[in-house]
Amino acid sequence: MGVLYSLILREEELYMKERSRSEGDVGFDQDEEIELVIPPVFNYCTRVLDPMEQKVARDLYWDAICSDDWKERDWAKSRYEEAKTEAEEGLKLLLEWGVSWDKRMTWETWVSWGRVLLDKANENERPHSEAGITTLGLVN
Repeated sequence: MGVLYSLILREEELYMKERSRSEGDVGFDQDEEIELVIPPVFNYCTRVLDPMEQKVARDLYWDAICSDDWKERDWAKSRYEEAKTEAEEGLKLLLEWGVSWDKRMTWETWVSWGRVLLDKANENERPHSEAGITTLGLVN
């Protein structure tokens, strides 16, 4: 999608230059005021992932989703500073993408979960129940 969007952006720039040369400054069409923005992910949508990279990422994600390892962890040894850094980065990426990678839940839900996890990491805590993660607000 990023490649297509980049082509649209380039085509728009060429159209505006050509129009400016041929007609002078004669005003704008209604859509010309809409700014096209390329998200910064994947080097501003110029990097194409190798199919093997995609497969490895998918498999790691699916293993994490399906795993029950988190239930058996020694949470007293949790690394909250690392969790805070990772939650901040994950939330930043979600906001840059503007769309969720895993479509089983809405983008808004992923953002909410990221905020809850970041809040808990800042408090040196972890959610103690599923409700602690699925909370759609941060009310203390």
